[in-house]
Amino acid sequence: MKKLVLIGCMMIMASSCFAYPSAGQTAPGFTLPDTNGVNHPLSEFLGKVVWLNFWSST
Repeated sequence: MKKLVLIGCMMIMASSCFAYPSAGQTAPGFTLPDTNGVNHPLSEFLGKVVWLNFWSST
């Protein structure tokens, strides 16, 4: 149990080291493929809400 708490605390501390964009700040440009393999740049969705779900399995 102590090990689990220690790992949780380390993850929280590590996440605070990354720089998160502030509200109103421009997101960096990138391109991702859809399920049909067609690439879509982020700029295509200018003015719209974009939700990215980075999900993976091994």
